[in-house]
Amino acid sequence: MCSVEGCSKPARRRGWCSGHITRWDRYGDVMAHIPLGVRRYPPGQLCSFAGCNRPVESRGLCVGHYAQHTNGRPLTDLRDRLSGDNRTADGECLTCVDACHLLGLGESVHVTATRLGYTIETLAHHLRQHGHRSLLERVA
Repeated sequence: MCSVEGCSKPARRRGWCSGHITRWDRYGDVMAHIPLGVRRYPPGQLCSFAGCNRPVESRGLCVGHYAQHTNGRPLTDLRDRLSGDNRTADGECLTCVDACHLLGLGESVHVTATRLGYTIETLAHHLRQHGHRSLLERVA
């Protein structure tokens, strides 16, 4: 069993389960005070950017606003992907911004496509149409 107090999963390495090993590898801490499987942001919590109704991804922001933040850009209004207007206020394609961000964080193509609501084939087609050759290499 995992040696982290309160965890009853089977031990894999260092006496920890795979979830606590992942935390150690990512953060240098098993974060024993946070039970595995507990999301930092509860389902349904919305982005903290005024007027944004997209779900929180990280630091209280949705994927699109978090991408703007991590790329050092000012946070701007994102138009709703579901309304058919798939552009940020600066004219960037929201799907491309989100895909670039997620793939840049090391997410797999499958996870990226799923989180954006696409199949891998549909995401590849979209990126091809928008001229993202470097991203297409990751998708192919």
